[in-house]
Amino acid sequence: MKSPTPRLWPLLPALLVALTAPAGNHSVQIIPGWGQVIDPDGDCAITNGNGKVTVAVPGTTHDLSSYHSIYKKRNAPRLLQAVDGDFTVQVKVSGNFEPGKAGTLPEADPFNGAGLLLWDNDENFLRLERNVWITSHGEHSSYLPLFEYWKDDQDLTQGIPSTKPFFKGQSAYLRLTRQGNQVCAAVSNDGVAWIETHPVAVQFPQKINVGVDAINTSKQPFTVELAEFKLVSEK
Repeated sequence: MKSPTPRLWPLLPALLVALTAPAGNHSVQIIPGWGQVIDPDGDCAITNGNGKVTVAVPGTTHDLSSYHSIYKKRNAPRLLQAVDGDFTVQVKVSGNFEPGKAGTLPEADPFNGAGLLLWDNDENFLRLERNVWITSHGEHSSYLPLFEYWKDDQDLTQGIPSTKPFFKGQSAYLRLTRQGNQVCAAVSNDGVAWIETHPVAVQFPQKINVGVDAINTSKQPFTVELAEFKLVSEK
């Protein structure tokens, strides 16, 4: 009786591909210098070229906060890489921050935001974002900037919104500096003159994920360009 083994040889290439392919046929996308692309809903277009990353978010809810009782998914697109110890991270954020009057959630204003992200897990992270939303009275409002530290699913910073414009033009620069258990934020309209916040005490592990994010709770698509990303580790 002949061995059936030879019959398997023509199938081996396809079998090896199947065994080594990522589960669910979802490959991991890494953008050099920026980190791993994380798009939980798989519906955002994240492209890169000439040192820039463009994130196009559809007109559906893509958020990180859990203010809204009917929607608590952490499904905003982001790019993250691991950093150990103290560091400074900076990015230039450019785009048309005009979310319109129609929001994706009945209990929330339409919102656009994009910027820097320190990420431990779904309940422990820190955001620094250029942002704007349209109030129920049709006014443009924003945090100057949005600087939120979430610990155990609670926002411990509670920023104050303002209808007075701060961000000028299409671009803004954002910076985060971690030193031990403190994080300081800074914002600039030109990358030269900076306004710094008071340090926030955090409880992050020594090694944490650092990168950028984009938020949209508007029914119209939101596209943001991220450039001049710099991450300097002090370890």
